[in-house]
Amino acid sequence: MSPGSQLQPAPVELEAFTAWAAEQGWADGLPMVPPTQQRVAAMVEASGYPPDAEIGAVPPRDGLATVEVLATNAVLAGCRPGELPVLIAAVAALLDPALNLQGLQCTTNPAAPLVIVNGPVRAELGITGGGDALAGGNRANLAIGRALQLVLRNVGGAVPPVDQSVLGSPAKRGLVLGEHEEQSPWPPLHRRRGLPDGSAVTVVAVESLVNVPAPYRDPDAILQMMALAMCNGLNLHYSSGVLLACFNPRHASILAAAGYSPDRVRAELFRRARVPVSAYPGGRNASQAEWTMGGDHVLMTDDVAKVEVMVAGASWPAHSMCFNGWAISGMASRPVAGGWPGGTARREGT
Repeated sequence: MSPGSQLQPAPVELEAFTAWAAEQGWADGLPMVPPTQQRVAAMVEASGYPPDAEIGAVPPRDGLATVEVLATNAVLAGCRPGELPVLIAAVAALLDPALNLQGLQCTTNPAAPLVIVNGPVRAELGITGGGDALAGGNRANLAIGRALQLVLRNVGGAVPPVDQSVLGSPAKRGLVLGEHEEQSPWPPLHRRRGLPDGSAVTVVAVESLVNVPAPYRDPDAILQMMALAMCNGLNLHYSSGVLLACFNPRHASILAAAGYSPDRVRAELFRRARVPVSAYPGGRNASQAEWTMGGDHVLMTDDVAKVEVMVAGASWPAHSMCFNGWAISGMASRPVAGGWPGGTARREGT
């Protein structure tokens, strides 16, 4: 039974409750906050939605994610009431068919969702997108990410052996990142993906996080280093999936000053992210999947629309990051609050 489907008598002391939750199969290895009726009710009230409002069924178990169920998992993770709308939007985005959540929950790959947050809710909740944003130390980023993982485990049933990931990944503890809009030379990600002003999340299934050390002032060199970072993982064999370039503000400003719009950056990365067939063991016969070819090179994805750009991190030193998406998944964006997040807003082809 997933937490939130029925509130049962349980210990309220932290250590006793954590042990009890582990017995129920709800635990993730960390201490858990007891989801008392008062805490869950406060979480639901802050969301502005009725407790029985349905976001959808979470595969593979198809547990029903209602607002109350999500609120319960948010309490377990240590979220504050105001953070529930971000979790609701993230779950709604994950349930978009573009994400292939059924496959993501069961794959042998170490993929996990990355939640990118845009708009005023970043400042309201303290969701960071600056220096060291993906490390520990920020409650909102960590708690929301953990809550989402608990939903995937407790409601969707993604625990071994259903989750078949060979080694897993630290990303499965939760990845939440605010876009550094204030230092970006470009429109924010959610606006470029078709959502109006306001707060929003964009979710992508991330296979790997690759550091892009590019201590250059030359935009061509920065683009080439990012493209090289995109040439790894399952995309080497499937020529598919999202390639997300996360430029730090310094790199983004260099590109923008040279006349690079986000679409021009995306086109350049799509063109450059390729590997010669000769680099594969066995050459053309190495892959059992279909490749997308560019001459005698294998492209890392099959459509420029699957390359995306965002800005986050500190401005210096000159490190950016590539988030290589799981090859058989896409991206989806949803508004946070200001309307039920069930509608679709994503670029065609992603």
